[in-house]
Amino acid sequence: MTGSRESARRSRFGSALTAWLLALATAIGWAEDSWLPVRYTDLATVPGSVLDLSFLVSEGPAGRLGRVVVNRNGHLAFATQADQPQRFLCASQPLGPYAARDLPGQEYIDAYVRQLRMHGYNMARLPRIEQLLMRHRGKDFDCDPEQLDRFQYLLAALKREGIYWLMYGLATPRGAYAGDVVESVRRGVYYNPAHQQHWRELVTRLFTAINPHTGLTTLDDPALAGIILVNEGGLNFQLRKQSQVPAELRARFVAWLRERYGDSKALANAWKPDGLAKDESLEKGVIALPESNKAQSPRMADLQRFYLALEQETLQWMTEHLRKLGYQGLITAFDSGVSLQADASRAQLDWVDMHRYHDYPKGFVKAGTRRLQTSSISGDLRYLRQLAISRFGGRPYTVSEYGQPFWNAWRRESGLTAPSYAGFQDWDMICRMASAPIALGYGETGGKRKDAVYPFSVGMDPIGRAAETLAALLFLRRDVAPARSRVGVVLTPEYVFDVAAGVGRMPQEVSNLSLVSGVGLLWQDDKSRRSGASGWQPDALMRPDEAGLKLFTSGDSLSAEGNGARGGWSTRTAVLRKGGILPADNRTSGARAVFESDTGELLLETRQRRMRVVTPKTEGVVFDGGLPIALSALRVESASGPALVAVSALDGLPLKDSRRMLVVFATDALNSGMQFKEPERKTLLKLGRLPVLLRAENATVRLSHRRPGQLRLYATALNGERTEQIPVETSAEAIRFTLDTGRLQHGPTTFFELVDISESIAAGQVP
Repeated sequence: MTGSRESARRSRFGSALTAWLLALATAIGWAEDSWLPVRYTDLATVPGSVLDLSFLVSEGPAGRLGRVVVNRNGHLAFATQADQPQRFLCASQPLGPYAARDLPGQEYIDAYVRQLRMHGYNMARLPRIEQLLMRHRGKDFDCDPEQLDRFQYLLAALKREGIYWLMYGLATPRGAYAGDVVESVRRGVYYNPAHQQHWRELVTRLFTAINPHTGLTTLDDPALAGIILVNEGGLNFQLRKQSQVPAELRARFVAWLRERYGDSKALANAWKPDGLAKDESLEKGVIALPESNKAQSPRMADLQRFYLALEQETLQWMTEHLRKLGYQGLITAFDSGVSLQADASRAQLDWVDMHRYHDYPKGFVKAGTRRLQTSSISGDLRYLRQLAISRFGGRPYTVSEYGQPFWNAWRRESGLTAPSYAGFQDWDMICRMASAPIALGYGETGGKRKDAVYPFSVGMDPIGRAAETLAALLFLRRDVAPARSRVGVVLTPEYVFDVAAGVGRMPQEVSNLSLVSGVGLLWQDDKSRRSGASGWQPDALMRPDEAGLKLFTSGDSLSAEGNGARGGWSTRTAVLRKGGILPADNRTSGARAVFESDTGELLLETRQRRMRVVTPKTEGVVFDGGLPIALSALRVESASGPALVAVSALDGLPLKDSRRMLVVFATDALNSGMQFKEPERKTLLKLGRLPVLLRAENATVRLSHRRPGQLRLYATALNGERTEQIPVETSAEAIRFTLDTGRLQHGPTTFFELVDISESIAAGQVP
């Protein structure tokens, strides 16, 4: 940066900011001119702008095509169009900055919901409603009437805009109790009759009252897509330490063992070689739990079998209660946990939902909170692989929480990785965890978290919003093609409990399958799910403890079999190629840590921290170096630092023919005054405040196009409004330009618009 430009910048942004940047550079080594404030505070998408994605959302009201159902191919669909699978991009906790406070009035709700539609959301996830309605109440179930009316109006407004609802029977430990509770209701529903009755009354009151703004009960409204019985309610998730297991549950475990084994002698024989301790006895009701939650032993296997039985029992009575209330829609549970016992519990469901994260901020924003501060790609996308291998073949699969939250320095990766692999695996819904998925502007009034970007405040994070914009195109619009082949991974009770004691996890060489082919779990080699009504037909079967494949040409006819040898990922890829699951020219290589999808659209290079996506309508790459990088139409020739670069056609045409394209250039963002203990940003000292700072970088891009001379490039604000024209170079076959967010007149951004202006010129308009 030249001296004159530096002087101008100091004058423009003030000496206080400059002094802070100098101090920060000294403290943790950032370049003084690398971080620039976002200067536009309006975040509400401008209708008709390059960021207006409302064309992806069907016209309202939600439910006009009937309830959300499961079609014969195991996908979500609308009842009157059951043959057409329906995907959903979900807005998590769509309450704006009011997520941690009272709901706003109708005028704000209307504006906010219209913006959700323009961002491409066609579903809203609504957890923690009982907490919102019971704030500051002095009597159980005495919901705040004003907040209840506003919540019911929110449902009506979402429905009007074509946005469906995902609801929870219970989402918080306190439920609808007015005061503190001794134990979490989410645990108590398994063994405490009072908490079980509390759950029944809560869902009855919440879901059967007439909504004055729709004239229907929540259960009767076809805008209700489904109910999750208890948020993250699996027993292993709720009881992550043995000290958390209450006496009532320990007593029930002993009773279960007594029924299974009869006496201590039989139990001791079953638990060999460890057997029972001297002071343990079924007859006396004294049996200890496993010392460690991760220990694989016969004792642990039985505890996990007990948990499975109790979860099945709880699933049954909760489902029966909703059915008695007249609800005929979709129901699921156990939406967390990647142990094999959790898979066994989810095997009982007709619809599976899951949660998983990379670099979760366990301390949120407390001083001293530590983060891994690692790239998800360098870890072979572990969280996405775990999500993928939790899916059951022939059943709807949704992910209602995922993320690579602020302030992870590589979170731009999730803009390509998560929606691309979700599309490749043909999931039915994805939902980035957010306390506010969008924001109408910086510095909104009301709400607790409006003063800075927090973890999960996606609407205020320019990197998070860029990622969600790409998710709408890559996943909801179906830019990424589903896998050409499917591998069914067979799970049996013997493997889950006898081999892995229930607490084992799917081996990485099995979950790696999700990066190259379609995958789905099959419980007990259920033939009806392989060739029957579900319509989900795997091309091959694999057991997690074997490298061999059983391949099928049609139905159940066996055409070939793998070598059956146990082995690592390289052995499995050889079997995949031998069986024709992977094409001969597929670039997947265990030795080089490279994974290429069987469609050829996705290429993950984990050691380079790089992923490429090449589809007819969208091409993009996230990289840490290794330039130039050539895709198909897109080539990133150079860049000053790590970034995500993507170009997407918005008019339904292939990129080379498109007349209007969105260009995304995402780097990193932080709060002003944010402080860390070390340069790697692992330990938070101070969260900071607005304005948001974007890391300024530049990238030179070349795009092949049939009419490059007719294209113009504009920088846009974060609301889609054009701010300035960017110079371009054209040849007969391509357009070339440099995105330099440090030199933009109106401050840095993540969005640019590439548009064909020939029609405007013909109409006498000045572009």
